[in-house]
Amino acid sequence: MVSGRPGHLGDPGETPPTGDLNLKQAARLLDVHYMTVYRYVRNGLLPARRQGQIWLVDPGDLEDFRRLRRAHPKPRSVDWQDRLHQRLLAGDEVGAWTVLTDALSAGRSPQSCHLDMLASAVAAVEADISAGRLGAADGRVVTTTASRLVARLGGRFLHRGRSKGTVVFGAPCGEHEGFANAIVANLIRLDGVAVLELGTDTPAAAFLEGAQRAPDLIAMAIGFSSIERLPAVLEVIETIRAVYPALPVLAQAPAQHRSALPALAGPTAWSCDGTESVYRINAWAAHRRP
Repeated sequence: MVSGRPGHLGDPGETPPTGDLNLKQAARLLDVHYMTVYRYVRNGLLPARRQGQIWLVDPGDLEDFRRLRRAHPKPRSVDWQDRLHQRLLAGDEVGAWTVLTDALSAGRSPQSCHLDMLASAVAAVEADISAGRLGAADGRVVTTTASRLVARLGGRFLHRGRSKGTVVFGAPCGEHEGFANAIVANLIRLDGVAVLELGTDTPAAAFLEGAQRAPDLIAMAIGFSSIERLPAVLEVIETIRAVYPALPVLAQAPAQHRSALPALAGPTAWSCDGTESVYRINAWAAHRRP
């Protein structure tokens, strides 16, 4: 779930109305992913201006940035993911937290720590389990330790200031995987949206109760890991639609289900990617605000 579109990014491929460059064009010229360019902008390394929901970069500023990078190349990068991977396999929460804090001190963004480090490390372990290189116990140790780290990161980077509204986020009945949901919930919070988390194995009635108690409700988000959970997901959506017919509902599923999901009626939008989920939520929040 590493690719996608972050909040406040707009459509990175949208053609700018001026001679400026959008983030995707700037990324091509720098030979990096556009999410990297977005981090450069958000961290103040690359000057840019925002027009609506689109970030625009002046070609002259981009050329100055390229010259600076060539004159001062980065030192050999640390393989933060591998370091974290080893600590997670050992179930070493303290050591893994040290790796994350070191990465943050070295300039990694909170989003990168969630996606490029934690999510990627867990995905690598899952791939090793599927290939028979690791056992099921390894997967449980890694996911449990990583989940505690996600909770610690969420507490460290609380958004300051007025919330854009609230999203109710949970997993339906029968769904016991909550790691991906926890990461997406943190990413949503980092962009200033409050999240009321319901956890895993949540009945449809509890989703409705959550919506009724959520202040300034923006949307409902339902995360699941298996296509077998679809009936439970649709039950949640039907329950919500009976009371909130116009409420946007986001259904988030693993990437392997991408081709099958859009044809299924029910949610307002499907997502198979964490940053895409953040983009959707932010778009709905921006649409409903004055």
